[in-house]
Amino acid sequence: MKNNGVQLDLFTGRKFRDAAITRVAKGTPPEWMAAMASAVMSVAKEASEFTTDEVWKKLGSQPREPRSLGAVMMSLSRGGNIQRTGTFKQSKRPECHCRPLAVWEISER
Repeated sequence: MKNNGVQLDLFTGRKFRDAAITRVAKGTPPEWMAAMASAVMSVAKEASEFTTDEVWKKLGSQPREPRSLGAVMMSLSRGGNIQRTGTFKQSKRPECHCRPLAVWEISER
């Protein structure tokens, strides 16, 4: 889905995001998706707040497509298991170049 340099509206941006997340999730082996979901929930239960840095540390390794963790986070969020706090922390992982990461918490829903 190319935008050909045209500014997109929020609805279209979300549609593109969701399509990309679906593609990444479909391309990741189910055992990796399950392992990542388990790691996320384990970290969420251990800490009051967390970022994906802590999830990667818990996993110890990563699938061929590391963006699949984003698909897992979205799935768990939409399922009511975790939620964003509205704050961000800089990543400590060198490959992330100090980019901001959403801070998550276990959902109260």
